[in-house]
Amino acid sequence: MFGQHNTQQSGVPQMRALIVGGSPKKPSVELVQALAMQSHYIVAADAGAKACYESKVRIDALVGDLDSVSTEALEYAKSCGALILKYDEHKDETDLELALRHVKDVAKARGEKPYLVCTGILGGRLDHELAALGSIAHEYMLEPCIEEDSMTAYILHEDARSRFVATSRDIGRTLSVIALAENTVVSENGMEWNLQNRHVELLSDLGVSNIVNQSGAYVEVSSGIALVTVLREAIKKQLHKLRNY
Repeated sequence: MFGQHNTQQSGVPQMRALIVGGSPKKPSVELVQALAMQSHYIVAADAGAKACYESKVRIDALVGDLDSVSTEALEYAKSCGALILKYDEHKDETDLELALRHVKDVAKARGEKPYLVCTGILGGRLDHELAALGSIAHEYMLEPCIEEDSMTAYILHEDARSRFVATSRDIGRTLSVIALAENTVVSENGMEWNLQNRHVELLSDLGVSNIVNQSGAYVEVSSGIALVTVLREAIKKQLHKLRNY
């Protein structure tokens, strides 16, 4: 995993929950298996059942309307003894929202605090999905992590006293910040362009994808909730910028 979290410890037992989706494309078998090995509870969100089936990782719960679940994946979920939860017809929820609500309920019943890792969940209703993650982060003072084959994303929340801290592998990589709540204030240090106490508008990028310059570079939120993404590939905008001079 790229980067790392620094967050305040509460002393409450932690339940590491993995939510697997399949939108816009399935995460790789290698990624799902690696994340599952570190997880206490695994939820397949609709098409995510196929990703779990192909990766041969257990499914503790399957959520959604199941319209994108193949017969093989559904039978696999049942063979795992998975709890199957369908949408409440009176609620307008995405797969992710339903999965998050279930994880919250399971963690509460266990007397534990959920640490959320999601993969394959960023689909067409991006604003709804990020808002759902931001809501859970706010309620539990958490910083959920989104792991994809191409990037890692962290949700930072002011109440969690959290920050993203770059490791040596992040140097030269693309980093961007999107606000998940209004009045979000972000500070960066150790980037190509240092942005101190910058106000970020809801669901908008900082305007420039920044470049991590050094190990230990950090991003923190002093107000609101923000999504910090780090791409696996080195930034390409810098080369394009130099060619234009």
